[in-house]
Amino acid sequence: MISRMKVTAALTVLLVTIVMLNQGLPVVKAAVATVTVDMSVENGTPQYWGSGFLYGLTDDGQNPDSSLFEAIKPQWLRAGTMVIGPQYASYASRWSQAQAYYNRSVTAGAKYQLVLYDFLYDIGYNASANEWPGDGGQWTLWEDSVDQVITSVINNNWNSSVLYWDIWNEPDLSNSWGASQSQYREMWKRTYNLIKNRIPDAKFVGPDISRYDHDWLDSWLQYVSANNVKPDIITWHFSEDTYADASDLYQLKNSRGFNTATMMEQEYAWNYPGYPLQENPGYILWKIARLEKAQIPGLHAIWKEDNIQNTGYDTTANDGTIGHILIKSGNNYLKKGQWWAYKSYADITGTIVDVSSDSMNFDGVAGKDASLNQAQIVLGNRLNDTGLIDININRLDQASYLINNGQVRVVVKKIPYNNNGEVNTPITVLNEVLNVNNNSVTLTIDWLTAQDGYVVTLERP
Repeated sequence: MISRMKVTAALTVLLVTIVMLNQGLPVVKAAVATVTVDMSVENGTPQYWGSGFLYGLTDDGQNPDSSLFEAIKPQWLRAGTMVIGPQYASYASRWSQAQAYYNRSVTAGAKYQLVLYDFLYDIGYNASANEWPGDGGQWTLWEDSVDQVITSVINNNWNSSVLYWDIWNEPDLSNSWGASQSQYREMWKRTYNLIKNRIPDAKFVGPDISRYDHDWLDSWLQYVSANNVKPDIITWHFSEDTYADASDLYQLKNSRGFNTATMMEQEYAWNYPGYPLQENPGYILWKIARLEKAQIPGLHAIWKEDNIQNTGYDTTANDGTIGHILIKSGNNYLKKGQWWAYKSYADITGTIVDVSSDSMNFDGVAGKDASLNQAQIVLGNRLNDTGLIDININRLDQASYLINNGQVRVVVKKIPYNNNGEVNTPITVLNEVLNVNNNSVTLTIDWLTAQDGYVVTLERP
């Protein structure tokens, strides 16, 4: 039952609003969320957990140039060669591209995952005919092909501190693995042992399942543990919430004896018709914030359905747009808002500090850097909400280099989605010197478009 007091209070609010509107007075809207930054809670140096990418370079690994690639501090690259088209039918052409990706990974200081599922498509198994390694008990074609890759890796002096072997992509899906799960597991065991026998310090990622699935992973972890073929990194794709899934897997893996194995969301950001379109600055920064909280790496996926032809190949996977966060225009590359999201994230230096939110729809990453007299915060949106967002920045006494005469300069920039078009630079929406009260400052962002992201910079005035 609704009490008379509650009804009276509701009517009072309504009447006050009507009076304010009739008199031309502004109506003060309540914030839909509050994000809090605590400068006193330090979480180490930036690891750029969210800066990994699936494909995205040119075939020769040269593009985009360092001002567009190294500038966003990539930590991981993942590629085979299959998705770039049937013109790469020969082993030599595929190896040339794999070598180029490896070389650029070394230059960028990133790690590289070589996807055998892609690399050996229609070479090590006849995928076009829906034939899989081990069909009819036949393993020779697959194992000989894997052995050829191992020989190439050894002959070209690839370093196991850079290379991670990625055996198979999304084995939980019938279009990625058309045989039985027991046959998949046998394939994993055989391939793992082939590689380990020739490269004892080889590192592995897996199983690369298409979505987080506790029960599937539990069964698989028991199998690889019993057969002594454990991956170094346990991988899955497309979490609804990375932090929740990573927390669950952390408990699961440790209960199964995988204490030293780490975790990775190996693909994130949907951009597929009929599903939420997550390829925008708002969502990407939200996802990065969740990866940061989980302290696990994540890799930006690659989707461009309008360029997928009847063959199923994405002919733009290796066009140098790093998974379409750039636009290729002739011989030039134009920046999207998504690129600016990664660049703003990369510009966080010094020490990571705590960010919390009272709404799952908004989250962020923050860092402070005494050497620059600066702090930077990136803010993302899960795409479920818009409106006023209060930003409380507390314990500025732990970043006193930002303060001068009781004041701090605050610059807020919007990273627009711009309908997936070119964004020359983020847009400044606030640049003011604010008073610091009780070691805190508060500001409000009117988040009008969920797909946009925001950057807040604090500087000494």
